[in-house]
Amino acid sequence: PEDVSTNLNNYSVITVNGNFTLKDSNTASRNNVLTIGEEQITFVGGVITGGYSFNGGGVCVNSGATFTMNGGTIAGNTAVRADDSSENNLGRGGGVYAGGTFTMNGGAISYNTAAIGGGVSVREEAVFTMKGGEISHNSAVYAEGGSGNIDAQESSIGGGVNVGDGSFIMEG
Repeated sequence: PEDVSTNLNNYSVITVNGNFTLKDSNTASRNNVLTIGEEQITFVGGVITGGYSFNGGGVCVNSGATFTMNGGTIAGNTAVRADDSSENNLGRGGGVYAGGTFTMNGGAISYNTAAIGGGVSVREEAVFTMKGGEISHNSAVYAEGGSGNIDAQESSIGGGVNVGDGSFIMEG
């Protein structure tokens, strides 16, 4: 099928195991590959790639939500500037935008791009806990205007991780 949509409604847990690729190939839509509202998601292996959005090109974990990463890869995603040009609307978290709870027990967050937090952006009162795995080869570059074009000449913040008002905890 061309479009696949999942509505969790009354469900609170999704578990993905093994060879699984979740990819957004429509960059015109500016959608995250995976947005988590108030659910609990466990990701075991697989790949999340191709996202192109304002916050969390790959995964957007909203306040009240929980995402646990037990292996797998979040790579090749981009967070771009919103359509208006205010400083507060720069793209955050190319791989992951953490507004809730994100626990990384293994895997890789790599080769993602955003204006702020190329790999990960930890916002509000969110908590990102890294117990294993790696965050590498991510880029923070300024997103020019509402076009989403990348201009590496401008200033940027946090190529790997940017922590705003939240917490980033490394264990192990």
